[in-house]
Amino acid sequence: MKRVIGRLKAALLYKGERSFWRRFLGNFKSPLFWIFFIAGWLAGHELSELGVFEYAALHTNDALMREAAQTRAETSNLIRIVNITPEDFASAESFQSKLPLLTEPLSRAVCSLVNRSPRALIVDLDTSDASFASMPLPQNPKVPVIWARGAVPSTDPDRLVPKQVLGNRDLPRGQFTGLAVNFLSLDWSVREYPRWMKTTARERASSLHWQAYCLLKPRDPHCAEHSRRAGRNLETPSFERFIAFVKYPVGEFLDGAPATAAEACRTKKIDDSRIAGQIIIVGGSYSECDSYKTPFGDRPGAEIVASALEEELNPRRSHLMGLEQHLWEVALVLLIVTIHSLLRPVPALAATAGLLTLLVWQGVWLAFHYGSYRASVVPFLIAIVTEQMLVAAERAQHLAHDVEGLEVKLKRAAKSFLSLSNDASALADHSVDVEASMSARDIADAATKFAEDSQWPAHPKQHKG
Repeated sequence: MKRVIGRLKAALLYKGERSFWRRFLGNFKSPLFWIFFIAGWLAGHELSELGVFEYAALHTNDALMREAAQTRAETSNLIRIVNITPEDFASAESFQSKLPLLTEPLSRAVCSLVNRSPRALIVDLDTSDASFASMPLPQNPKVPVIWARGAVPSTDPDRLVPKQVLGNRDLPRGQFTGLAVNFLSLDWSVREYPRWMKTTARERASSLHWQAYCLLKPRDPHCAEHSRRAGRNLETPSFERFIAFVKYPVGEFLDGAPATAAEACRTKKIDDSRIAGQIIIVGGSYSECDSYKTPFGDRPGAEIVASALEEELNPRRSHLMGLEQHLWEVALVLLIVTIHSLLRPVPALAATAGLLTLLVWQGVWLAFHYGSYRASVVPFLIAIVTEQMLVAAERAQHLAHDVEGLEVKLKRAAKSFLSLSNDASALADHSVDVEASMSARDIADAATKFAEDSQWPAHPKQHKG
């Protein structure tokens, strides 16, 4: 066993005149090391700015999210969705397949839901048409009602122009609005939902889910940042969990309701355990225009708003890498330098190649747990590996030069010892003294043996020197 360990050490570990620490610290004295260090860092940063790594990171992160959703899917205990289904939309007794939506059935549905004492009611529907100006609304509801406000782009790419809501009417007390705008990633998927959006150079508007959150959690200090952080455009929670929501068709709340919207808004409280105390989001799946691509497949806009609000109320967001990201990179650099200072060139190359492969694979999991992690560390480390390979190649070149010089010296020595062997043989043949003759013969044999070990022709007739 000791013999095997000894052979492995001899085959793997680098040995030279200098100690390990001198070889290790010598890397940091080399200008070439710092040139590759800085160049690799800048290359990784620039490639990240160009989005080279982001597209791949999005899809690998999506795959992990879907895998986690299969084993850790959750059903919201806080939010319920009341959905205008294609059947509800086409029904002759309700919306009659007309756009914009008919105000009478929508008003009946909203008032019927408010009367069931939810915790809050969010209406994620387009109510910008002038016909909504006369729609009956709940008067002084005891629960907040938040209406979705659409927006259109402006000449400023960082600014949005909000559309009117409820036919541009004045909202009664207890009713609010929030911008319902989805921002798309590089592959046209929705992965984040903004808290605020810039509407003018100095003003911002709360998004639909954030307006609802601040009404439910008015003491949250983040809600007060609306005025203090006007310089920032977006503050976005990311969707990291697949959350399923209990859904009810809107027709269940129209059947048996008062015949007119005005009567429905005057009706007293209705006991309904499905709705009471829950956050209700009214949305529609009747149009493909309100369906968006997400890491978990296509989902309607109401579910995206519900997912964003669920993340705010029950946060499990990933951490952001700050100083530890730079410490992580420096630690990997020191590890690569240690490997190349300790191991011989071939084992060191194999070890660092395996390290980079492991880094790319584990980097996917790091990106899943750290939202700000990017693969920019890979070109940075490749630069360090390249520099260490150049150093190893330089060492090998010096070693080859030394070996060539040693061969020349051995040939010269072999010639000298061969000449000595010839002279000693002649002395042994002509010497009268037996003891001197035997000594000369021993010297001749030793010189011949050295010439043979040097792979130099030992026979006098073959020697041309």
